[in-house]
Amino acid sequence: MSTIKANAIVDAAGTGAPTLTNGAVLPAGSAAAPAISPTGDSNTGIFFPAADTIAFSEGGAEAMRIDASGNVGVGTSSPAVKLDVLSDGLIQRLRSTTSTAAYLRFDGTGTSFPYIGLIGGIGTFGNTDASPIRFNTDSTERMR
Repeated sequence: MSTIKANAIVDAAGTGAPTLTNGAVLPAGSAAAPAISPTGDSNTGIFFPAADTIAFSEGGAEAMRIDASGNVGVGTSSPAVKLDVLSDGLIQRLRSTTSTAAYLRFDGTGTSFPYIGLIGGIGTFGNTDASPIRFNTDSTERMR
């Protein structure tokens, strides 16, 4: 069993669970042997693959990473944008507690917010105001 060394370890609650009052320094670990893992599942947990980077492993393989830029990668170890998802199948599934509405809305700083999804039980692509919806190919408007 490994030992965590810290400046001050206190069992303040009397439960046997330590409270680290001055932080702790852990080994970097790896996807196969994370630095933090639960009892009985040594290849699932949290590890630190590079400076300012935290990653999560499942079954010995990296499942998710947050890099030094704050980019989150799911299924990729090199996220290029704020949320970068790589999969060979279904990537996003939107579900709602109602049977007639589940949608994705794109918010910016303006007043027009486009959305796509299931509205009133009907597949819908629309805008929250009277602004047109534009369809482009090769950076050229083709339909409005």
